[in-house]
Amino acid sequence: MVTVMMVWNYLVTPLYMGYPREAVVELLIPAFLPFNLLKSGLNAGITFLLYKPVITALRKGGYISMSEKQSQGKPTGLILLAVVVIITCILFILSMNGVI
Repeated sequence: MVTVMMVWNYLVTPLYMGYPREAVVELLIPAFLPFNLLKSGLNAGITFLLYKPVITALRKGGYISMSEKQSQGKPTGLILLAVVVIITCILFILSMNGVI
């Protein structure tokens, strides 16, 4: 997560802050890395603490099935992850070539 967010910081920060990419590169390690580490750690910890109670409540409410068996459909989460990684790579390549 941290690696992908560092790439996204490199790509997006110059667009919305108006900084040159060189200035953003200088801020990646001292500013963006600690923030991304803290954010991903908090996200993981909060998810770890809340996952079981939320799933239990959703099952009791009938919003998800009680079965542990996964459906045999397409793995949409995996497909979504692949699309995000591909878009990230394309944007990184375009920014390295000076297109964006």
